[in-house]
Amino acid sequence: MTAGAEPLVDLLIVGGGLSGLTLLHRLRQLCPGRSLMLVDQPQRLAAAERDPRLLALARHSQQLLQQWQLWPQLAAAVSPISSIEVSDQGHAGRLLLSADDQPPFGCVVEAAALGRALQTALLPVRAAAIEKIERLTDRVRLTLDDGGVVACRLLVLADGGSQRWDQVLGQQRSVKPYANQALIALVDSNRPHRGRAFERFTTAGPLALLPVGERQFSLVWCGTENECLTRLQAEPEHFNQLLQQAAGYRAGELRLLAERNVYPLALMQVERLMSHRCLWLGNAAHTLHPVAGQGFNLALRDIDCLARLLAASTTDDWGQYSLLADYERQREGDIAATVRFTDGLLALFANDHLPLVAGRNLALAALNLLPAGQQLITRRGMGLGNH
Repeated sequence: MTAGAEPLVDLLIVGGGLSGLTLLHRLRQLCPGRSLMLVDQPQRLAAAERDPRLLALARHSQQLLQQWQLWPQLAAAVSPISSIEVSDQGHAGRLLLSADDQPPFGCVVEAAALGRALQTALLPVRAAAIEKIERLTDRVRLTLDDGGVVACRLLVLADGGSQRWDQVLGQQRSVKPYANQALIALVDSNRPHRGRAFERFTTAGPLALLPVGERQFSLVWCGTENECLTRLQAEPEHFNQLLQQAAGYRAGELRLLAERNVYPLALMQVERLMSHRCLWLGNAAHTLHPVAGQGFNLALRDIDCLARLLAASTTDDWGQYSLLADYERQREGDIAATVRFTDGLLALFANDHLPLVAGRNLALAALNLLPAGQQLITRRGMGLGNH
């Protein structure tokens, strides 16, 4: 096929979620002379400003957003995480990680606040659905549902877990469904949390409480499909009782505040981060279990790496194989280590074999006395494991 007369941009992003918008924002800062575009359906673009999620940002992620001049717009919607308590329900082991003598481990921020900050940047966004993607030798051509056609040197897939274009673009991916689902909700306590987050491993699955405001928590509560359905449909008073039994009282007396939602969980990874003139980034490339809150933090490191590589490149053609291969080489180690950390943590605490239970609780107790061991854990949790 030969190239047509359609408009040609240096880079086009598919996906108007937080990852796609953040990449576009950063590239505009670093590469003001380049032609950029983001394409997504109108309703998906509007959803970024109404995203109900609360994001756990590692310290390194916070530093990136500060460098990218997004932090001032987020400051009012941020709750610092000053300490993290890890426990195993029904067992004595407990690990307390404290940031008293240093900046917080990270923070909890409203996803909608980040969406609004990105939308106010007047990014070059086109509200349309993609009907067709064709890869040519020197470009990728997209046909849109508004009748338009646009081409790019490099196509970046940042469309979440969508697999719509996998076959067209020659992508393969592995999907490992977890037995658990996740219930997400906002709860409050009868006492101030003082910035402490709680990670509790129960027989039904992990439960996380992330500090919000002065007394509220963002709840991520994992369980089987039936357990999550029961929690979803329970009357608020009964839900509060179930939650208290699972969480214990170290976070205080907990009470449901807002709507509950349930999501399926799976570990998804693409076979390759790149193919001819295409890159996969963020949740489009890797979807993790929320047990350690690493998903969006990993996406921000993807964005940072890609933006720096493109900004430093001397070529006019960002779709060159050598550039894309360089990105893949730089990212595969961090991605693999984060997947091992998240998946391994889940496997360790999901096993009720008695010797393993005793061993992991002894390890939790011992880590309270070993600052070096705590540092290894917290560096990975803060997104500093490869920095």
